[in-house]
Amino acid sequence: MLALYSSLFTLAVSTIAWPTGVGLAAGALVGGALAYGLVDRVLRAQGANPQRGLVRRLSTVCCLLWGLALPLGAMAAGVVWGVGFGVGTLVDGPVSTTIREAVHSTVITADGVAAGLRERLPLGKRVSERELLTIVQAAPAWITGALDEARVGALWQKATGAPMPPQLASVLQQEFQALTSHHVDWLQPVVAGLRARAQGTAGNWPTVREALEATVAPPVFHQASRSIRATTRRHALVLGGGVLLLAAVLAAGLKLAWRPRGAPALAAAGGPAAPPSSLVPGENARG
Repeated sequence: MLALYSSLFTLAVSTIAWPTGVGLAAGALVGGALAYGLVDRVLRAQGANPQRGLVRRLSTVCCLLWGLALPLGAMAAGVVWGVGFGVGTLVDGPVSTTIREAVHSTVITADGVAAGLRERLPLGKRVSERELLTIVQAAPAWITGALDEARVGALWQKATGAPMPPQLASVLQQEFQALTSHHVDWLQPVVAGLRARAQGTAGNWPTVREALEATVAPPVFHQASRSIRATTRRHALVLGGGVLLLAAVLAAGLKLAWRPRGAPALAAAGGPAAPPSSLVPGENARG
């Protein structure tokens, strides 16, 4: 997933620009407001009850860390959310259309399945569960072969109206093959539905064409988009929650170390202050 983010970074000025900008701005506002509130409270407390020595240095360090960690952490969480939302939109839109049209033009309309399968099968042939698993296992290889740079670039420009970044075709090949090979959650419903049909009566078995079309159907990419957004949303929550936890620990430690009003004087005197000499009985008489 991180490799996909880094390779799609050049799209930040177009497809994923607005969610990334929204996440960055929201993170800056939230983190800045939290840091301002904490620092302002410490400064007010310091003015009302000045601290000295180690406590004062600790309050300075806490204010510095709050001012740096809260805005930057919240902005990073916002960017992660924005990139995930943008990539999800990308997968559900242009990527879905591009891969589906590329596979249809190179595989579905051909005389048989691509050379990635162990044997050539007519597209109208109904397949058993064993043959279906053969097609599903070989799908990443022939889909990757269908996604050559020239064909994908043309379909991408047709779908989006803008040229494809040079590195995106290779990224689509690698990522789609990796995702489908690892049987991710968003592909499981399709595979499960095809297997259920293949386990039934022979007349209801899926055909080779149906199996191929199912692996690149729009619901597959919609589910992939939801999975990407959920994953990045979880990462953003973990990142933002970690920063908030750090800020809370610093605030709790500073509160425990903060000395109440008058504590330094009592500690220095070793006990209650002695009364003025004029109030001591017999003092004036001796005088």
